[in-house]
Amino acid sequence: MTKKNDNIRLFESFDVDVYEKKVFIGICSNSDELERWMNELMDHDNEHDDEYPCEALHFYDDPGNQWIIFVESAFTMNTCAHECFHLTHYMMKDIGFNFDISEQEPHAWLHGFLLDKVYNIAIGLKEKANQ
Repeated sequence: MTKKNDNIRLFESFDVDVYEKKVFIGICSNSDELERWMNELMDHDNEHDDEYPCEALHFYDDPGNQWIIFVESAFTMNTCAHECFHLTHYMMKDIGFNFDISEQEPHAWLHGFLLDKVYNIAIGLKEKANQ
């Protein structure tokens, strides 16, 4: 059982086989912890706006795995959909698909799949964090 404290680092992963990608979903206790965690995992410059505290972030790590980390208290369907939108576009770009309004179905299908997986995993992580 996980005890709730300021150093919670809960995460799970899933594979998106058709795209040969691994996605990690994490829940942390606050914005500072989210940014510390991200900076430990990234191998490139910090690309987000440091002026405002983050509620969630999407980024990729050194081996190229995709990550979404949520601040537990700020997790909503809206935040999840927002981060999955970024995830969708990065994954499609990696395989050579740029978004085009006349060819949006591949993005829409992938976004729906990712949103369902990420949301359900994040809800499960929130429950574990509160045990």
